[in-house]
Amino acid sequence: MAVFSGEEVCQTTPSHIDTNYFSSGWFFTRAQIEDHSPSRRDGISLVKENQLRKSYCGFLRDLGMRLKVPQMTIATSILFCHRFFLRQSHAKNDRYTIATACMFLAGKVEETPKLLQNVLFISYEIRHKKDKSAANNIKQKEVYEYEKERVLLAENLVLQTLDFNINIVNPYRRLVAALKKLSIMDKFVVQVAWNFLNDSLQTSLCLQYEAHHIAAASIFLAAKFKKHKLPTDGGRQWWQELDVTVRQLEDMSNQMLELYEQRPSSVPSPTSTSGRILPTEVSPTQPPEGSCIKYKDRADTEIMDADSNGELCNLLQTPASSQKMNMEVSQIGSFDTHVQSKHPHQSCGSEDHQGRESKRHCSGLAN
Repeated sequence: MAVFSGEEVCQTTPSHIDTNYFSSGWFFTRAQIEDHSPSRRDGISLVKENQLRKSYCGFLRDLGMRLKVPQMTIATSILFCHRFFLRQSHAKNDRYTIATACMFLAGKVEETPKLLQNVLFISYEIRHKKDKSAANNIKQKEVYEYEKERVLLAENLVLQTLDFNINIVNPYRRLVAALKKLSIMDKFVVQVAWNFLNDSLQTSLCLQYEAHHIAAASIFLAAKFKKHKLPTDGGRQWWQELDVTVRQLEDMSNQMLELYEQRPSSVPSPTSTSGRILPTEVSPTQPPEGSCIKYKDRADTEIMDADSNGELCNLLQTPASSQKMNMEVSQIGSFDTHVQSKHPHQSCGSEDHQGRESKRHCSGLAN
């Protein structure tokens, strides 16, 4: 007998979007995102929305791995999902159906397309992993047609909500470009930076900062973890080379580390901590002796002292193996990371990404 999911995509067209906040552009302050979320207006708490965000990110990671798509495609699907729920409510949309549609769309955008049938089969199996008969259920015509209709409807809804703007600046390309610019060849620093970037996708950072900003923060945290000194060139600091400010590094680093605060205490993690990762008066090139982060019960402890605290399990165990990660870095590195397709920005009119990044008033960030 056919078994259908009780959850539905309740919308067929985008709901009203508050023109004061999320109707144009994709970069806003954290306060704007958290205080004016459509989900919040529908009674979903911030804690619950963060849990929902992490759940669809984990789902897309598993779906992408099962489909054997590159990490760039997984990242693009997650960014589509984040942008969708910036403008639409979790209360009105089944996150797994929306996420499945985002993966199907991302495969086409990143030129790694997968047959809709394969996407539907694997998505259904993951969503019903506790049901041993799920693999057989989805092969039934009525179940398959039902799932297909839902996902195609969701894909149309995603495209409308995103205003058909599917131009994504991939953060992994920006990370590889930044590593090249700083001449960082240490494979362990590269690995940990890649992993920090992976984990950052679970947050709303991509709705607050440009991709090159998040790449810089990933490198900064990786360098601190591996005690790798970042370079200066003729008195110009490394973060200036990457067009990011100390204040931005501080904010992004703290938001990344917040992810680990909910991890089990048995897992060594830098974010069983409170306080600020990078006081604005401290130069990130010359970290002081001891820590830039304050523990709740003791201060001045090394932020990521592998000798005393052990390795960060979550940073050294990624969905992709080191071999696969190195292959993807090599592939990304073969691209021209500075060339993006020309799409005039809605606010400032800049046609290229570099130009948009120089328009600080368009990003929603403090100058």
